[in-house]
Amino acid sequence: MPGQVCTALFAYIQIAVQSQAGDPIQGLSISDSVLRTGAVFTVPQSGVPNSPGRYVILDDNFRNQLRTSGDSVRVTGYDGGEVFSATYVFDVPEGCHVRKVSGPDTVTP
Repeated sequence: MPGQVCTALFAYIQIAVQSQAGDPIQGLSISDSVLRTGAVFTVPQSGVPNSPGRYVILDDNFRNQLRTSGDSVRVTGYDGGEVFSATYVFDVPEGCHVRKVSGPDTVTP
């Protein structure tokens, strides 16, 4: 928005990925697909607090891929093949920072 001032905060959204037994699943790559546009991008995991089985599924680097009012995004975790896939809704209030509107906090393949 013209004249909009955003905070210096860098927002990111994390989820936990765990096995049926509740063990953290490690070593995944995360890919997002915006259902409205078909845009696909890989979400880097570098610079993220290192916690086993936790992954960033979206961050402010991708806020321009989403409508401020929200978009449905298919998040996929893979390691040589698909491990999980889940649909989320993210928005970017006032165009500043990504926010999760809906979707699971923990996924289990």
